[in-house]
Amino acid sequence: MLIGMWGYIDVVALACAVAALPLFIGLRRSNILDRNNLFGAILLCFAALLHGGFEVLLRSSPHESFAGYLRGGSGERPAMAILLSDTDCPPTCDRSLETHSRRLFLLTSVGNRVPEPLWYSPDRIHLKCDYRAWDHRVARIDAVPRPGTHGLSAWHWESHAEGIFWHALEGGGGLILAIVCAFRFRRARRGEREAAGVKPPRRFPNHWATAIYAISVAAVPGWVGYARLSDWLFQRKATMLLHDVQGLQLRRSSWADARSLRAKWGQAVKADSGCSEKQCDLKVILNHEHPWAGCLPVDLGLSEAVCEMMHLTAGRWAKVEATVRVRDGIVWGKDFGVVVAHREGYALLADATTTRSLGSSHFRYSTHPNAEFGRPDGCEVCEALWARVTPYAGADDVRDAFDFDLSCLDGSAQGCSGARQLMPAAARRIEHRDGLRSAQAPFNWNPTALRVCARDWQNVAVVDVTQVGSQEPDHRHKMEYKLVEMLKGNDEPSLRSSGFDPDNDVGFPCPGRRAIVFWQNRGHILREALVIAPFTEDNLRAVRTGVEEGAANIPEVR
Repeated sequence: MLIGMWGYIDVVALACAVAALPLFIGLRRSNILDRNNLFGAILLCFAALLHGGFEVLLRSSPHESFAGYLRGGSGERPAMAILLSDTDCPPTCDRSLETHSRRLFLLTSVGNRVPEPLWYSPDRIHLKCDYRAWDHRVARIDAVPRPGTHGLSAWHWESHAEGIFWHALEGGGGLILAIVCAFRFRRARRGEREAAGVKPPRRFPNHWATAIYAISVAAVPGWVGYARLSDWLFQRKATMLLHDVQGLQLRRSSWADARSLRAKWGQAVKADSGCSEKQCDLKVILNHEHPWAGCLPVDLGLSEAVCEMMHLTAGRWAKVEATVRVRDGIVWGKDFGVVVAHREGYALLADATTTRSLGSSHFRYSTHPNAEFGRPDGCEVCEALWARVTPYAGADDVRDAFDFDLSCLDGSAQGCSGARQLMPAAARRIEHRDGLRSAQAPFNWNPTALRVCARDWQNVAVVDVTQVGSQEPDHRHKMEYKLVEMLKGNDEPSLRSSGFDPDNDVGFPCPGRRAIVFWQNRGHILREALVIAPFTEDNLRAVRTGVEEGAANIPEVR
């Protein structure tokens, strides 16, 4: 019922305390009971009444309990919000089984930390939390490991912030002193008139307080205006950089285009000392951070509205980074990435990269053989989208990969709501790809798939199959063969026998036949199982084309 209200109370109490301080300027023993000092004391007592009284109210809240597994958290310790789900299975199981979840607030201290297994083994510990009903602040946790888990034991944690004595004393004392000072304030004006003939009383409010209040009233909107203007200018600058990167064409733009970009962005450009027309990676970094933006704590005691107000006054941090890769006088690669703060405190990441290859499994989905769109498998403190293209990508693929929407960087109250807002085309591509993969037909080799496989895998060879063995204990078959030609890589000594997975459905070798094999290095001993394709002259030409494409002299992203 009162979740987040203590944030408003603390802000109002702090504002009252700060507003009281200028009134005490010029305090002496002779004027200790004049109206400036008394009114300042009333403000301080009111701040104590708000803080102490509201804490007493919250700590008098009835308690409830909720049990489940830890799903995640936000904020930083010692103040965190934790999400519990009451499903009977841990987070690794089917999330569709979830029936109910609850967001609770956890406040720890240096001497009263929650045991580390809570954070490192959330799927193995079942939690029963006792919490205050009005603000969902956790008071006690009873943790029991899942049956069958080893190395974990039950534990108990209690908050040390449940007592109400000192807060009751703070709130009650503030109320009594505020009433006393209010009565004295009414009598102080009469006393000032009587003493006016002896010594002129201090004006209320005193001139120092008046000046400080006036400066503060002018400074706050001035700073907010500066923060908003700074955000808007950064958004304009980032958009200009994006347009410059979008204007570069892979394998068509020249060294002169890269040099003009370097001259335009000046001090924001970073390059290696050996940067030349032969090989150069130009990087442009735009870093936007207000002096206070990086210092705002994520306090779970603040409601979302208060946190939003603080971010609006201090601005949100953001970083934009672009890279242009020149090889032999030609632009062979370009990258563009954005990192920006979400209004709830975590990071939004969007990144488009040029790479030599797209990964060893990409050949199965060769609808767009030179472009790949996705999101990270695990990103607990961020939200991210990425796009990767090869230098041979078509115009449509490059356009969608570098289709960024930076309008949310302009400092508006809404801000950037998600990574999808930053890369709308990439988000649409991911949804389309997921739909195709869910209804993927059985794989068949084709020239495009062969070219992509030859480009993206580390080793390619033509071999004569001599024997296919029985199934091994690890569910793989064993194949023996003779090397005919090494098309890519340098792993020739190990090409005598190897296991392959028949479940790949990409090819099954026949003894006495010639085949094209692809594999990845996995250290000095282990190698990924072979992927096998039938040998024909047309297939060999497609493979040689892919090998040539994979020789581009630009970094490879995995």
